[in-house]
Amino acid sequence: MTNSAPCMSTDVLLSKMADLFEGGVCLTNADLVVDVWSSGLRRRDAAGPPAEGRSLRQVLAPLFRDRRDLERTLEAATAAGVEKRSVTAVGRALFPGPLKEEFEVLVGSRCETPGAVVLFRPVSEQHLLEMRYKRILDSMPDGIMIMEPSRRVLVINEACGRLLGRDPAEVMRTNCVCGQLTSCHLPDGTTLATELCPA
Repeated sequence: MTNSAPCMSTDVLLSKMADLFEGGVCLTNADLVVDVWSSGLRRRDAAGPPAEGRSLRQVLAPLFRDRRDLERTLEAATAAGVEKRSVTAVGRALFPGPLKEEFEVLVGSRCETPGAVVLFRPVSEQHLLEMRYKRILDSMPDGIMIMEPSRRVLVINEACGRLLGRDPAEVMRTNCVCGQLTSCHLPDGTTLATELCPA
């Protein structure tokens, strides 16, 4: 005996599964217009107009404190819709309700139709604390860089990034060591000039 029940599409299944979790999911078409805004996201965004039928930019713009995170998310969604690939975390979204919930945003391709999947994953308390410290450091006018004994950069604030002409987010993503930023060491770790080394 065969089961004649229709098979649920992967996109619909993903949307229904997202409603069971703390975060949520957004599905767009190839033009980055929102097809699905899961119930978990609707609960958090109740004050705004319905997301379905609006452009992804319109829907996400109020949720991103950092415009660069918004642009990275939109670029990743565009690439995911065309190139059928997944992307790791691209930014942080903050739902402006009474809880001020912060979410990590991940982007991937839809399975059956052209378009993107934007996942919202709750950020842990530890990560929220780290983000608060980062915001404090980024508000300071002085350049600050914190490194491990191996000289790998653990923290670099916006002012330090401006001084060195580097994007702090890119420095963190590429696991830079201080010598790649300041040319103070040879590849073997030898210090060229002690006064040049930020460590």
